[in-house]
Amino acid sequence: RDLRDPNSLDELMGSRCNGICTRTQPRLESGGSVLQRGGGHCSFTYTIHDGTSTFTLEASGTVFDSVGGTLAITGGTNDAIGAFGQVELSPVNLNSDGSFEPEDGDFFLDPLFYFAEFLVFVPC
Repeated sequence: RDLRDPNSLDELMGSRCNGICTRTQPRLESGGSVLQRGGGHCSFTYTIHDGTSTFTLEASGTVFDSVGGTLAITGGTNDAIGAFGQVELSPVNLNSDGSFEPEDGDFFLDPLFYFAEFLVFVPC
């Protein structure tokens, strides 16, 4: 299912994400130039309701300013028991026309939203 398609988002009503990101590396700037990207660690629980069932995915990993990061999927519940894969987490902002654009600033302060793209494998 392609979740970038606005019509497919209706299928996920009732889904949610809970988690936290903790900065572990400061962002260093000098004269308007970034000398070192800020970084940190994020852990999330994604609760997904697809209209017929509800399951969770656990993901955690390292993120950096401007680029976000790849979170490892470390397990799941119900239909997602034994799941593995990755979540690409990217900082984005919302344009006035409703589209998203990448955020190039501080991952922990600047973006209004985070775009999460999943690649999940669930053993049968």
